[in-house]
Amino acid sequence: MRRKLTVGAVIVSLLFLQAQNVYALNKVNNWDFNGNATGWTSTNGSGTDASPSCSATGSSTTNSMATFQYNSSLSSQTAFEATTPAVKNVDYRGFIYQSITAPGSGTVKTKGKFSYYATSAAWGSGWVRLDIYNSDNTSFIANLDCITFSANTAWTTRSFGGDVSLTGGTSYTIRVTLQAKTKANSNTAITVGVDNLVVNLAPTGLNATAAAGTTNASLTWTASTAGTGANGLHATTPYKVYRDTGSPVSTFLANGSTNSYTDSATTGNTTYFYAITDLDTASDESPKSAESSVLTLPGAPTDLTFSSVLSTSLRAEWTAPTGGAASYKIERCQGTLCSDFSQIASGVTNAYYDDSPLSASTTYRYRVRANNTSGDSPYSGENETTTDAASIISVTLTSDGEIQYGLLGSSESKTTLTLTDTQTAQNDGNVTEKFNIKASNATGGTAWTLGDPVSTNVFKMRYSINGTDWTTLTTADSYQTLAQNITSTSSQNFDLELTAPSSSSDAAQKTITITIQAEQQP
Repeated sequence: MRRKLTVGAVIVSLLFLQAQNVYALNKVNNWDFNGNATGWTSTNGSGTDASPSCSATGSSTTNSMATFQYNSSLSSQTAFEATTPAVKNVDYRGFIYQSITAPGSGTVKTKGKFSYYATSAAWGSGWVRLDIYNSDNTSFIANLDCITFSANTAWTTRSFGGDVSLTGGTSYTIRVTLQAKTKANSNTAITVGVDNLVVNLAPTGLNATAAAGTTNASLTWTASTAGTGANGLHATTPYKVYRDTGSPVSTFLANGSTNSYTDSATTGNTTYFYAITDLDTASDESPKSAESSVLTLPGAPTDLTFSSVLSTSLRAEWTAPTGGAASYKIERCQGTLCSDFSQIASGVTNAYYDDSPLSASTTYRYRVRANNTSGDSPYSGENETTTDAASIISVTLTSDGEIQYGLLGSSESKTTLTLTDTQTAQNDGNVTEKFNIKASNATGGTAWTLGDPVSTNVFKMRYSINGTDWTTLTTADSYQTLAQNITSTSSQNFDLELTAPSSSSDAAQKTITITIQAEQQP
């Protein structure tokens, strides 16, 4: 039954009632005063201030409540009651408290709220506040909820306030202060009650890792547990997962049924930030956990192909995975459908690899995987190619290889066209070739020097592959391009023009050597 003073005074009681509502995982033991006040310790005659506003952080010793204890029926509920004496204009207060240890490590967020009740026949004022103190209950840490009042109030459940950061593994004190100041001109008591105390801490131990062999992210965390008597985890959706590509995390991703989750809606080589919350049986949600981030593995490269395949080298090319990669690793084995791969390169930043030296006429098989600081992607599809046969580079003159210019006068020019002695060079190799040409100085008697223009003992030599356009050989024994892209077994006709010096020191027969060189066309 409700206790009353017998001198006609009106009593105000503070109390905790049996829970009428449920909240997210609450760490408070006997949060709803279910049949007793077990787990709580009370101190009458002092408590945390709330004047001039709920932002106050100090404590004061005042006067003791007349009644400061568990009440099994306050306005039809079990609760903790505080009732003042019926003495006018006096400040009365007391507080109840219990210890709590923040789970995990690092920053752990918490929030809190309560239900309260107040009644009096002649009102002064009062407050109820829920605070976090240090482990020995001497230093204020943070306020979780606070309400001031000056009128009768039926049982009212407060909403959660903002999150407060605690340190995991640290012990704290939950303190609830109940205060009432009687009316200045009325010897009338005030009764205040408090119930449904909630101190809800975020889940802890969240760890995000890159899932091997995929671009997924794997999440694990410590399973949430409630205080004695508080509501447990929701039966089907006990956790919520949040994800963003930056911090802070705010975007809901999915519900979780256990304390692990695999996120497959991810892009490779991308950093994601995660946080989780827990839900109780009434789907009330906790603060978000500390965040954990992960760089997902790259996806597998695709479309492995080859280009520029020669006898001793080739280029392997592939398509970069979505999201890219930091680099690539290349593996190779030798032989058709071989499987004994070994790594031949790493740290490759381009989506291709030039492999050399290789053996001619040999089949090589390749596979590629992408890499970043989280690890390696799955392998690309395998592909193979065979190098070309060993390159044979050869050129021959199908003409007789000798040109007789006969007698030439000073500065006289004569071509193989007029001599009907056009020369022919043939590609006798197995690769496409480029032909080069050079001329020596003239020997025999007094030497002639190759040059342009002609002068004393200086002759000029030009060449043409069409009989119309002529190119001058400017320096003795220095190759110049004659013709390009001469395929195997193909040939190239060319003509030569000789211009004699303007004067010569003698009339001896001269010999000039023309050399045709072949090289593999790039």
